[in-house]
Amino acid sequence: MNLFIALLLICMTAKAQTGQQYPRLFFKYSWLFENICSPLSPPPRIWRQEAIAKEQKFQDLWEAAAPKLFKGLFERYPNRPFERKELTATLSVCPRLIPVGEPLILNVVHFLDSYTTDEGGRKRPPEAFTWMVFHELMHTWLRRYLKSSELVNGKYAAESDVVKDHLHLMALEIVLFEEAGLKDQQKWIEAFYPIAGGGNYHRAWDLVRKIGPKKILRELD
Repeated sequence: MNLFIALLLICMTAKAQTGQQYPRLFFKYSWLFENICSPLSPPPRIWRQEAIAKEQKFQDLWEAAAPKLFKGLFERYPNRPFERKELTATLSVCPRLIPVGEPLILNVVHFLDSYTTDEGGRKRPPEAFTWMVFHELMHTWLRRYLKSSELVNGKYAAESDVVKDHLHLMALEIVLFEEAGLKDQQKWIEAFYPIAGGGNYHRAWDLVRKIGPKKILRELD
C-alpha cells in the first residue's frame, strides 16, 4: 500500500509539473547590477537589505497572482507553452534599471519602504509588481510565437523599437485583464502607460487603443 501511495504521489506531481505552461520562478536579489548601475555611488545598503528580506514576499505575491494572470492566455492559446520550466527572477535595486525579460531582471525599488522613504516617492501597489513580472515574461512568450507582423513590418515600421515591441503585449494585457476581471491590473496599466517610458509607452498605448486590441491579436491566431 505504501509503495502504491508513493507511486501515485509521484504521478500526481509529474502531472502537475507538466500541466503548468508558464515557468516556475525563483526570486533572488543580486548585487551585480547595482555596481554596473552606479559604480561610484551604489544604492544604499538598506535598500539591498530590504530587497533580500522581501524575496519570499515577492515569491508569494507572484505565486498567488500567476494562475489568474495566465489563465486567459492559455485558454486562448492552449498549445503555446513557455519554453522554459524554471527561471531565476533576479531582483535589483538600481533606480535607473529597466526591467527585462531575457534574462529576467526586475527592478523592485518602487516596492521598498526604504526607497520610497528616502526618495520621497510613492510605493507601488502589489498588483504593479505582479504586472511587471507578467509583462516581462510575456515579452519572452511573444518572441517565441509572434513570427511575423504586418503591423510592425508595414504600416508602423517607422515607429521606435520600444513602441513596436509593445503593440501585441499591450493588446494582450487589455484583453486578458478585461476577460479575467482583473480590475486592479486594468487600473494600473491605464494609469501607468500614459506617463511611462519617455513617451514610447504612451505612443504604443495610443496606437493599441486606436487600432483595437482584438484586431492586433488576430496576428497571433
